Amino acid sequence: MNSRKRTGTVLAALILSVLLLAGTALSAFAAVRPMTDDEKTAYQANVESFLSEIFNYDDATLDTVREQGGFYEVLVDAIRDNRDEIGAFKEVGPVAIDDSGDQVAAISNVVFEKYNVETIVYFDYDDSTRSYVPMNFVMNVDYPLSTRMAQAGQNTITGLLVVFVVLFFLAFVISLFKYVNPETRKKKAAVSDDDEISVLNPAAAERLARKKIANNAAAAAAAAADEEDEIAAVIAAAIAAAEADMPSAEGYYVRSIKRRASGRNWKRA
Repeated sequence: MNSRKRTGTVLAALILSVLLLAGTALSAFAAVRPMTDDEKTAYQANVESFLSEIFNYDDATLDTVREQGGFYEVLVDAIRDNRDEIGAFKEVGPVAIDDSGDQVAAISNVVFEKYNVETIVYFDYDDSTRSYVPMNFVMNVDYPLSTRMAQAGQNTITGLLVVFVVLFFLAFVISLFKYVNPETRKKKAAVSDDDEISVLNPAAAERLARKKIANNAAAAAAAAADEEDEIAAVIAAAIAAAEADMPSAEGYYVRSIKRRASGRNWKRA
């Protein structure tokens, strides 16, 4: 019995599809003239009957309808995507026909257990069949104000969280820049400070310049002293090597080192 019932339901689905297409044939010349009242009535009756049947189909029957492809694939996917949210089907409201645009739209308010749903079946004119054929199907759930406000709040909170997460991530990445070539950053910071002082306070800039000259001179003097110490160490080592054969009982000391003015010091050594 179940198999016969399912087969009968599938045949009913196919018959309704044929009737729906046949109903559109009444508007064979709708592309060049407005639809008549009789044509609109035929559309309304066929769409209402079709929706009343399709929303009652089980999954097996919907699979069979979906295999027809195109419009029927979109139709079944829309029903399955919204079925759990809107609840069980109750009734189809009156169907209104809108032929003011390039497409004919059959609009109906369908009542379900949880929400009402606005369904829209779009038809395009087919030159080969000289009729309008169903091309698209849309389901717009009519949520109450409280549900829409809750959804808006969730979307707002989600958006703010995403923004702050991105900002924190960018701040973290920027904070890592100080570890990239820190010596160069210090030099740039010092140059920037000096430029700022020279612009805001010329006198302070002059004092800073003098301080830099003094520091440079002190650094040069320290470098010269280090150089003389190195020279003294080399001379002491040379003397020690020369006196190795005749060592002195009292030892020896390098008392002083004087730099010669001439550049031929090695010849006079």
